[in-house]
Amino acid sequence: MPGTLEGKTVARVNDVGIDHIVSGDCINVETDITVTYTNVNLASGAVVLTCCAAAVITPASCPAPAPGGTCTFHVVHPSGGMGHTLTATLQDGGVGVATDSVSPVNVGDPCPAAAERTVARIGGVLVVDLSKALSGTFDATVGNRIILLVEAPPQVVNGTRQQPVLVFADPADVKVAPGAKQGTWSHAAIPGARKGYYLRVVLTKDGVVKSTVRYLVK
Repeated sequence: MPGTLEGKTVARVNDVGIDHIVSGDCINVETDITVTYTNVNLASGAVVLTCCAAAVITPASCPAPAPGGTCTFHVVHPSGGMGHTLTATLQDGGVGVATDSVSPVNVGDPCPAAAERTVARIGGVLVVDLSKALSGTFDATVGNRIILLVEAPPQVVNGTRQQPVLVFADPADVKVAPGAKQGTWSHAAIPGARKGYYLRVVLTKDGVVKSTVRYLVK
């Protein structure tokens, strides 16, 4: 059935997407990854997540009943590495119906950029309190600027999977001592961010994105 989105009629399709992971991201060695899907008419729909170098991904398959929803996978890598590929597949009876891949994804411990004062780790995802001032470090040999992005999570609206929505973007103040290999960054609190949103710390060099790291907002 078609759905209605912002006054427009949209056709529902079987779809799957990896949430909040983009090309160039640096993820933790152990982390949770959420996949959003829509299921129009798949009687035995299921979602599978794979990575070319992961040691363990659980569950091996996540039930995906109609009309849509999310699946969370716990991904464990044996060590850090570069250039990984994450692939989510919506299946029906073991046959692929829709896919979404993200590459390259880097696995770091630590990543080139980091936020300090994180309050917890839930399922391998670092949680941050944006109602307080933020600070962190970055690898000055990789980049020279930090940009903070806050994203609202994707949702399934009228059977159609939506993309994450960018709700905040601002550069952080950075400091790097002459010849230093590590810099520091700071930013005022972002109290408007809601629980369940994501903070993305983006490391750039002369305007080119080098690495990003995501945090779940408390």
